[in-house]
Amino acid sequence: MPPPFGARVGLVLFEKGRLQPGEASLKRLIGERGTGSRAIPTTGAIGDATVITLR
Repeated sequence: MPPPFGARVGLVLFEKGRLQPGEASLKRLIGERGTGSRAIPTTGAIGDATVITLR
């Protein structure tokens, strides 16, 4: 189920995270919304994080 249109949503994905949405699922979640993203370097076992902000 996609997030409500107009709601500000941030998705956090980790380099080695488990149970994260795949490419097709991300496309469904994002839909027609614009996005922004930024990488956040981390030192943990799950690797760097990427935050995808839906506009």
